[in-house]
Amino acid sequence: MKFSSAAKVKLTVLSTAVLFVYECIYMQLFKMGDFYGRELSHFVPGAGTPAYMPHLPAMFGFYVVVAIAYVCFVYPQAAAHKSVQDKFMAGAFFGLILGAAMNLCNFAFLGGLWPMSMLIADTLWSSAVGGLLTVTTLNLAKRFKIA
Repeated sequence: MKFSSAAKVKLTVLSTAVLFVYECIYMQLFKMGDFYGRELSHFVPGAGTPAYMPHLPAMFGFYVVVAIAYVCFVYPQAAAHKSVQDKFMAGAFFGLILGAAMNLCNFAFLGGLWPMSMLIADTLWSSAVGGLLTVTTLNLAKRFKIA
């Protein structure tokens, strides 16, 4: 399925918002908890505590870039699928690739500071959120006649 330029912009805005909501839920459930605090506190001051606040402009920029990638590379193919499972899998596969690339880069350049447990957990989350993002965004876009 091809999207118009206007639809791509709207899908990018919608995807950024949906991704932000899912990430906020994830951070509340896991990143502020014991696992992430234990794994990151040795090089991220305050990690795992309620006082920790990520760098918001960088976080927002990351979400926009990820949303653009999904709009360009995932949604056109996923929108053609009839089943929710196929849409989810298209997004989850792209999320797996994106998450693995990001986490392997962190692991390579931060060495022992980025633990293998973080690489695995964050890559799996990237895959799960990719599937959720794809299904949610395409359903909302259809409901509100965005694309």
